[in-house]
Amino acid sequence: MTYSFTLSKAQHWRATRVVQSRTLVHKLAWAFFGGTPVLIVAVLAFAGADVWAFVESHPLGVLGGPVLMVAGFPLIQYWTVWMHHRNHPTLRGAQVFVIEPSHLGMKGPLHTTDLSWDAVLRVVETREFMLFYIGKSVAYFLPKAAIPPAELSTFRAELTRWLPGRVAFMADTPVRAAA
Repeated sequence: MTYSFTLSKAQHWRATRVVQSRTLVHKLAWAFFGGTPVLIVAVLAFAGADVWAFVESHPLGVLGGPVLMVAGFPLIQYWTVWMHHRNHPTLRGAQVFVIEPSHLGMKGPLHTTDLSWDAVLRVVETREFMLFYIGKSVAYFLPKAAIPPAELSTFRAELTRWLPGRVAFMADTPVRAAA
């Protein structure tokens, strides 16, 4: 099975966000940067303090963490992707995934990569991507828009057969159009 796509910065950013959001570090960051302000406000409210006065006098302390998680980190990731696209010519041009019983192959105008299925820890399907994890927080991604809808069930069946116990697919869902 061969699938081709051209990688946009926005698509690359969305894929890195999906991979990153599934990590323990990301969940712990949300717990700390989002949970700490909520905990502070809850303790103040329970103690009978004027919560609104505290928020007004310490807006950065209460809102800084959630703003960092919602806007700061995503902007840093977008800047990183932008720099990768600017400085790495391997990301330009058609990207081709070749999926065969023995391996996962990826090709572009300036690169060729072949991975044995033993190197792939798991395959996870999201609304927009097929993620081929080669580490706990490192994954190659194939946009689902590159897979013809008629082939999606065959694609899932073959990967299930080749990677028993290492696949997590969604139920049949509509494929999001490429950006």
